[in-house]
Amino acid sequence: MFDLQGYGPSLLAGASMTIAVGLSAMVMACILGLVGAWAKLSASYTARATAAVYTTVIRGTPELILLLLLYYGVPTLVQDLASLAGYEIILNFNPFLAGAVTLGLIYGAFATEV
Repeated sequence: MFDLQGYGPSLLAGASMTIAVGLSAMVMACILGLVGAWAKLSASYTARATAAVYTTVIRGTPELILLLLLYYGVPTLVQDLASLAGYEIILNFNPFLAGAVTLGLIYGAFATEV
């Protein structure tokens, strides 16, 4: 066959993490896609406009930029807003959560258009 040279457990752990992120993102994308498609077909101007802005912004922004904004930018923004309100908090995102949410947002926008 082929020799993994002792990296088999690491490869298996990485593959299982990839599958978990993908499944989590797929569930989120399906939900966002259904809600977005409903909003695009709605009679409400506000719902249609919100769905159009969501799909345009998410589909027009590179995936890596969205991932970096979510992982680094959102905690910084929340900490800055909290400090303006007089609170001191430390917020760190789990990398799994950041990846799954980013992929869910991206593919949810694509699913909205289908």
